[in-house]
Amino acid sequence: MTDTNTMDLIFTNDDLGGGDERHVHWFQDVIDFLNGRGIRGTFFWIPKAEGIPSDQRTELMAAIYRAREQGHDFQLHGLTHQTCLEFGVPPSALRREKPRPFAEYEANPEKWASEHTRARLRAKLEEGIEIYERAFGERPVIFRSPCVGTCPALYEALVDVGITHDSSWILRSEEHTSELQ
Repeated sequence: MTDTNTMDLIFTNDDLGGGDERHVHWFQDVIDFLNGRGIRGTFFWIPKAEGIPSDQRTELMAAIYRAREQGHDFQLHGLTHQTCLEFGVPPSALRREKPRPFAEYEANPEKWASEHTRARLRAKLEEGIEIYERAFGERPVIFRSPCVGTCPALYEALVDVGITHDSSWILRSEEHTSELQ
């Protein structure tokens, strides 16, 4: 039985590995904050931000390796994260916060239908996994899509590459969304 007076905290963070080097210092600040509170986090790592394999970003990877030694986890977050539509369409609950991907999709749904095939998504996943394996010496076990954009073919492609856990879902009601505004 769970003690109702305490709650385990689960901390996750997206977009680790973007090209801005300031992010490395911010990441280190977050790690220090979490460590000071005994919290371990899962960070969703972009394997090829700005076209550069993230395992080649020396300062970033040094910070990540230190964090891994301290018990933090790193998993796969898309491939390049150049668009919220990389692996599918974000959930409609994000339309107000992120209108651009919806406009982009609606302006050319045929383009995105051709981008969101099982074979194309599998190829992106395989490239991301290859970079992840070079960086961490193991395969990722969890995937989170940029802007939590998904489509049915993504789940088929995830199974094809052996990733059976996905955290590309958000729970948000319209009431909750309006409260945040």
